[in-house]
Amino acid sequence: MLSGCLLVLELLAGPGSAGAAAPAPPPVLVPDTTRPGPLVLRGQTWGLETDELTILLRRVDDAERLNFIGHATGLALDPFAAPYDEPPRFLSYLVHVENRGKESLEFNPVNSWLTTNRKQIVYPVGLTDLQSMYHEGGMELPDAYERVGPAVLEQARTIEAGATLAGLLIYRVVDARTRSYQIDIELTRTNGKAVLFAAHYRRPPKSERGS
Repeated sequence: MLSGCLLVLELLAGPGSAGAAAPAPPPVLVPDTTRPGPLVLRGQTWGLETDELTILLRRVDDAERLNFIGHATGLALDPFAAPYDEPPRFLSYLVHVENRGKESLEFNPVNSWLTTNRKQIVYPVGLTDLQSMYHEGGMELPDAYERVGPAVLEQARTIEAGATLAGLLIYRVVDARTRSYQIDIELTRTNGKAVLFAAHYRRPPKSERGS
């Protein structure tokens, strides 16, 4: 089941931007396999699977984020794209949740935070946050961008029994001095019990960075 969900996640993201000419992005942290826990890493995707659910999390680059938005909305628009010739401004993660249990699951992005080793806590951003950024710059968020909303996990959602949820968690880029961080996702069952998912990332040692 986990392998099937991994395939879904890869198809949703689509091909990356390998081979495309682009400026060097900010330092990227990689999955930290040294930390104990119930999650399984397949490729670059963290997965948690039980009899009742599967949760997958994978970082996507700008090209993959645009592809997913197009898949989810039919639009070739990405409000989170960096201006031309500038490094990415956001960290993007594609989340896939499959609820195979008998109870519904509540997902709230407020309970999907990123915590760095520098004790910085970062919460997901959405179109509402972008709108505020545009206003601060004396501009209005283009109306077309609002149609991208269904692809972004910005509001609380209920995952009914037998249903799935797929969407983007988007965070501001962390401080360049960050050595590690973890992404916590907390889902709540109808009976009030929580499902906890914690994915760890770290700056790779020089020996793993290549030449």
